[in-house]
Amino acid sequence: MANKNSNFPSNQLNELPPEVCRATVDNLKELSQRGKPETETELRERIDQYFDFCATKGFRPGIETLCLALGGISRQSLWVWCNGGGGKSQEWADICNAAKQFIIGFLEQLSMTGKINPANSIFYLKNWAGYSDTVTMEPISTVKRVLSASELPHLGDMTEDTAQQDLDKLSQLDRSVNVTSSSELPRLGD
Repeated sequence: MANKNSNFPSNQLNELPPEVCRATVDNLKELSQRGKPETETELRERIDQYFDFCATKGFRPGIETLCLALGGISRQSLWVWCNGGGGKSQEWADICNAAKQFIIGFLEQLSMTGKINPANSIFYLKNWAGYSDTVTMEPISTVKRVLSASELPHLGDMTEDTAQQDLDKLSQLDRSVNVTSSSELPRLGD
């Protein structure tokens, strides 16, 4: 026997009013009464009828119920259709992708306006829309040239003139480095 005070999500099923169950089952039965569409025109009409049904009945559109309205296909079949597989045309794939995008847009709007629990939004958008909360960082690599020993400046007996000559030589080796004269360089302790 279920604990009536339980806050586990599965306990919510036990608390659904009978009229909600009845209306949901009736809606699902009505959606499932047609076979699979055979042509792009039939597919487009079926999807339009599905969204009209959802708007008229106040029934939330979703991927599983869309699949049910398309003849009880699986989510995997819808994915195959959306990706141009299963012997379907590119137009067929575009129609399926537009229907999926409509559902994702619906969920996004409910999320953005605070109409559904953020945890539900996150779950649906990650699972149906491929959203992710991970950050990918692409490293920016810069190639730096390492100077040979003969190219390094000689510091032992450096004068202002030899320092300027070395700076000029370094500047010629790598034009991408903006080198200033030694008089313009900041001095420690200033």
